[in-house]
Amino acid sequence: MRWTLLFCLTCGVALSDVEKKALELSVEVQGVRSGSGNLLFLLFDKKKGFPSENKDALQTLTLPAKSPSALGVFKGLGAGTYAVCVIHDENADGKLGTNFLGIPREGVGVSRDAKGSFGPPSYEDAALEVLKSDAIQLRLNYL
Repeated sequence: MRWTLLFCLTCGVALSDVEKKALELSVEVQGVRSGSGNLLFLLFDKKKGFPSENKDALQTLTLPAKSPSALGVFKGLGAGTYAVCVIHDENADGKLGTNFLGIPREGVGVSRDAKGSFGPPSYEDAALEVLKSDAIQLRLNYL
């Protein structure tokens, strides 16, 4: 009897661990101005590197650009707080192109369509709670 109970408890823990990483976040991107280059989808679970440092992202997706909209799906997520940034990498160099002042030359959008004042939006303004598989929309902005 004790072994059965122990086995069941162990199975319950294993199942809950699997369930914790079974969420998906679908990101529909609107306003893609051309099919040139790629769309870089960056998912962050902390503010370090947000919004455009690929190396600090929890997950990244690179998809061919499609106009006027595209869909990226982050899989294997646990419940938590995340922020998303999507970059239209028109020259396909793998990063956000900026001018000498640091202003983006390529399209960029973040979750909750958060806007920054005199700089990029903050992680806190773009953050969203993911408690179940969910879908969001964001719009790319070009200067």
